[in-house]
Amino acid sequence: MKRACTFTALLLFADVVPAQNLVPNGSFEEFTECPDFFGQVERCTGWHNLGAAQSADYFNACADGGFPDVPQSSVAWQEAKDGSGYMGAATFLWQTDYYREFFGTQLTDVLQPGIPVHICFHVSAAGFSPDYWHSARWLSKGMGVRFYTENPGYWSYQNQPYENNSALYLNQVLSDTAGWIIVSGDYIPDSAYNWIVVGNFFEDSLSAPLLADVGGGWEVAYALVDDLSVSNDLTYCGTTGINEPMDMHVLSVAFEPSGSLLRIVVPGEDDSYSVEIHDVMGRFVIHAQERSMNRQILVEMSDFPSGAYLVNLTGPQGVLCSASFIRTLP
Repeated sequence: MKRACTFTALLLFADVVPAQNLVPNGSFEEFTECPDFFGQVERCTGWHNLGAAQSADYFNACADGGFPDVPQSSVAWQEAKDGSGYMGAATFLWQTDYYREFFGTQLTDVLQPGIPVHICFHVSAAGFSPDYWHSARWLSKGMGVRFYTENPGYWSYQNQPYENNSALYLNQVLSDTAGWIIVSGDYIPDSAYNWIVVGNFFEDSLSAPLLADVGGGWEVAYALVDDLSVSNDLTYCGTTGINEPMDMHVLSVAFEPSGSLLRIVVPGEDDSYSVEIHDVMGRFVIHAQERSMNRQILVEMSDFPSGAYLVNLTGPQGVLCSASFIRTLP
């Protein structure tokens, strides 16, 4: 699971934009009509069912019984992370390698290429439901988000290849059916995106499906999603605007006065941590591991062009957290 770092960066920006969530109704609380059956994402204000089967689902406590109720629905027993509503989508279907469910909405503002944003959402696994026919037998990883410059419309992977990438995604098998897992990280857009789509954009071999609920009758992996936010404030997480507690990984990123030497201070004393830097296109730039006694890594950036870069702090389990910075040539 990718988390965002708390980080400091000695950077100058022309304008300071107040923190806001660019995802309208990101906690899925507003609705035009209470859901009462499958596939009713459109009843949640501003949201669209984008999978070819149009079968992602909207859950809300207003349902008062039946398939889409909260906390007891046909697929799971789960309180909402925030408020009384959330979304659900299949991330894997056994013996049908092209099937996925997606939902999306238009952002309230266009993402600016090269300007980092912070993405955050909460996810929980469905399964072990008393409703046999709707109890998901499988678990998978891959639930995440992608951005588009326009409404991508309905689509299926039946006749097209998987993208096999996301702006942010859960890179471990989602196995927690009791609580909510937070997925968060920084993202540097490479285009003027104004749509966000939620789902699993990875093929089966990369989704690591795992049979878990052998007593279930629904041959899918199914994930619940709540409290989705995208913000220009890199500490913002959640539609209530409460900053995300990120005390475990603190990453300091700053340029030396010369403007060419990047100083990165990594958390803790664990030498298994290393740093990778990628450019705005996601291309690998440099890997650094050697550090001084005061946990600092120095990276020579004099040969790199100006622009936005992403720093990933990695460990044995993959990316622990990320931060971003902008290099400006003198």
